Formats: sequence, C-alpha cells, structure tokens
Amino acid sequence: MEPALVAAHVATKHLSPGGLLALIGSEAALHATPGMLAYGLAKAATHQLVRSVAPLPEGARCVGLLPRTLDTPNNRKWMAEGADTSSWTPLSAVTGALAALADHRQAFDVCDAAGKAVSGQAVLSGALISVVTEAGATKFTLV
Repeated sequence: MEPALVAAHVATKHLSPGGLLALIGSEAALHATPGMLAYGLAKAATHQLVRSVAPLPEGARCVGLLPRTLDTPNNRKWMAEGADTSSWTPLSAVTGALAALADHRQAFDVCDAAGKAVSGQAVLSGALISVVTEAGATKFTLV
C-alpha cells in the first residue's frame, strides 16, 4: 500500500495535465480473501485509493488494473506443480494496456460489466479494470 500512496501523492503534485497514474490492485480483492488477509486488505485499499485520489491536474486520470494472476517468474516458482498457466496474464498484456491508456491515440479494448465494448478513451479517472486471462486470451472489463 505504501508505494501506491507515495505514487498518488507525487501525482497530485507533479503529474502533467492529461497524464496517467495507474495502480495495480487485484481481481481477488473484489471478494473476501480469508486465505490471504493482508494481501486482500492492501489491494482493497489500493482500489479505494484509485477511486479517491484527488486533486489531479486537469485531464489527468488515476485507474486501477486488477489482474487475477500475473505470469511472473516468482508466481511460476511458488505455484503448485501443474498449475494451468493459460489463465495467467502475461506482463506484455498489462504493459500494452498501460501504454494504450497513457496514449489516447492507441486503441484499448475494454468492456463494461455487461460485456459491451467501450472506447478506451472513455475510461474515466477512478476506474477499476479487471484483467482476466482465459485460454491465453486476456480480457479487460470495467468493474
């Protein structure tokens, strides 16, 4: 939580107009996380920070990406043997989404909660975006 707070504080002071502050939450923290309480608390607090950060410079946005499981070397090291990695989100999908959100000219495929496509430019400050990968395909959905 501390890095997110520091980033938000710096953004309120130094982010350029039209800039982007993106914080990483967790899709799991949208629900109870009894098996990982501290993780769930920190990520839920990050979600609240995304929705609440203010004041940002004119046109600047704060958004939260909420991945389910990121495909990182550390996750591969600690996950159970035989885990289905086809449901893990590649880091390239997350970095591509961040680049598209930061550059309003790039296309960003995101859906609303009903599954209807929404323009990436319509992603407003305070948006939480679920990042779920299934069968190797990553989908971004506004929460």
